[in-house]
Amino acid sequence: MKPPNLSCLGILFLCLCASNLSAASKIDDVKSELLASHSQSAAVQQQIDQLHQSAGEAEHQYRTLMLQLDSVNAYNQQLQQRMALQQQSLSDIAKQLVSVTEVDREIIPLMLKMQQSLANFVAADLPFLRSQRNSDLAQLERDLKNVLLPVSDKYQNLLQAFLREEKYSHVMHSYQAQLQVQGGNMQVNYLQLGRMALYYQSLEGGESALWSQRNNTWLSLDSAANKELSQAIKMAGGQAVTRLLNFTLPEVLAQ
Repeated sequence: MKPPNLSCLGILFLCLCASNLSAASKIDDVKSELLASHSQSAAVQQQIDQLHQSAGEAEHQYRTLMLQLDSVNAYNQQLQQRMALQQQSLSDIAKQLVSVTEVDREIIPLMLKMQQSLANFVAADLPFLRSQRNSDLAQLERDLKNVLLPVSDKYQNLLQAFLREEKYSHVMHSYQAQLQVQGGNMQVNYLQLGRMALYYQSLEGGESALWSQRNNTWLSLDSAANKELSQAIKMAGGQAVTRLLNFTLPEVLAQ
């Protein structure tokens, strides 16, 4: 048997080496492709994770916005109900204003008639505090005719005037004022005994009289009645102790 040809063995060795080199190169290529595939998979997975996170945040935002929308819708519904109630209130107020205007047109003439009736009553009453009472009535008439004064104030002033006149019926009151006499005026002390009687007495106490509503004049008092009147004036002014007095009344004096 002939020994193997060395040249053939070299060639075979070279072929084997070349084949190994080619296989190693392919393995490296596969490894590179595998690494690239892993890297791409990781990138894709990262994108998927980001999209999933974004979807979760979007869903959370969606639910939050829906809750806010429900709250806004409920609030808008309440506002609509309040607006409807306010609109109804405005309508009611408008009707009331029309009613108040109509009442004003009716009540002002009525109050003026009441003021005139009160003025007529004062004119026919005992002539005590005549100047003051006439001044109050004139002011009341100006108030009632004042277009800038609220109706409530006018009514209050009218009511106070009636109450003030009613109070005069229950007091014993003394005051100083002028008395018209022949030849001029003189300062005297007046004594008002409710609406029952009105007296005057000169400041020195020597002259006194009782007003006669029937005769529309003053009737002189005698010395005994004058003395009682002096005591009554002091009592009304708080200058004497209260006690029973024998008043001379118009009906008694007229007899």
